[in-house]
Order: sequence, then C-alpha cells, then structure tokens
Amino acid sequence: MRLLFTLLLITSCEAFATPSPTKPSFTSSLKSSTTNSPPPLPTQTPPLYTTLSHDESFKRPLLDPRSYRLIKIDSNDLEVLLVSHPDSDIESASTHVKCGHFMDPVSRPGLAHFHEHMLFLGTEKYPGEDDYEAYLAENGGMSNAYTDMEDTNYYFSLNTQNPDGLRNALDRLSRFFIDPLFTPDAVERELLAVDSEARFARRSSY
Repeated sequence: MRLLFTLLLITSCEAFATPSPTKPSFTSSLKSSTTNSPPPLPTQTPPLYTTLSHDESFKRPLLDPRSYRLIKIDSNDLEVLLVSHPDSDIESASTHVKCGHFMDPVSRPGLAHFHEHMLFLGTEKYPGEDDYEAYLAENGGMSNAYTDMEDTNYYFSLNTQNPDGLRNALDRLSRFFIDPLFTPDAVERELLAVDSEARFARRSSY
C-alpha cells in the first residue's frame, strides 16, 4: 500500500525561492583581470523541485495578502503547498498522510492512532523522546497531530526569530517518516495510552 504525503508550509517570506546564480567575488574578478583570463562562469544549483501551480493560478478573496505556490519535490514526489504572508510572525508546517483508522486491520483496531503517537517519541537522528517538542518550545512553538477516518495530520508552528528555526523543525518532523525508533518501552506505554483514549471516547459517546 502506497501512502500519499502532502506538506503545507506557512512562512513570513518567499520560501523555496529559485536559487540565484553565484556571482564571482571581487578578488577572483581582480585576479582574472590581471592574468588576462576570462572570469569564471556563474555556477547554478540544479532545481530540486517542479512548480505545479504559481500564485496567479490560485482562486482566493481579493483582500487575501498571501502568496501561494504548489511544488513537487523531485526526489520523492512530495507535494508541498507554500503559503507566504508578508506580515506573519510565525512559521508553520502541516504534513498530511493519506492513512487513517479506516485502514486499521480488523485484528488491530487503533493501529493508525498508535503510529501517530509513536512517531513523536524519538528517531535515530533525534533519539530523545522530547527532542522535537523541546526544540519547538525553545523557539516559541508547539505541535500536535490527529488521526481521522482516512487521514493523519502532523503539524507545528514556531516564531520567526531564529532564521534556521523552520528548517531545523522540518528536519525533525521529516525523521518521523524516515527512522522512528519504536522503542519497546515507548510501545508499551503508548499501547496503554491509545487504549485509554479509546475507552474514554466510547464512554463519552453515550
């Protein structure tokens, strides 16, 4: 079964801008002129994504000041909706996974919700169970997730004071889907937590 991922990024500036050619430095130009050799050609970074929709393609209210762009990451076909607001003081991201509790095996009810819980509890790159939440808290942020019938969503926000804040938070979130730990101790705890939530939901529905 193939899972479909989409990512929403909300930033205070134009994100994922097309890389600009590298300009030769003053010293390299000076050296080139004194040796009568041509200046080095600008180097260009190959694009990492394909633009699917530009800002003018989106239908929105006339007073909406935000800019939009839909791109696809070439290396993994991940679709990313970029939203930029000129006056925003927060940056956020939301990852949408096309898998919910309707896909739970009959013998394993609650499996999708259990996976949602487990992904927060450490990865190989960031093994501490609170590494993700601690980083967001240090940058005035928060995170949460929910499991729906056919979808699961993970999201976070943080302030814009750290210029590398969004990049580092995205790196931590991405490891959820690359190298989650699923340690035995955490598995036992979260099985009980998910079961407790299910029992509470059943009692509340009556």
